[in-house]
Amino acid sequence: MNDPLIARINELTALSRRRELTPAEQQERQQLRNEYRRRTRENLKAQLRQVKLEK
Repeated sequence: MNDPLIARINELTALSRRRELTPAEQQERQQLRNEYRRRTRENLKAQLRQVKLEK
């Protein structure tokens, strides 16, 4: 995936391994993670709506 959202989450995670994140960075990372989760849930719901069960 070449998504700027994921890239920024990864960037903040790498930064957190080198030093303590500032409160603003921690908040940004949490917001980005929440957005990622929301997108993932929406994608999964869309996929499940396309599933047709056959007997």
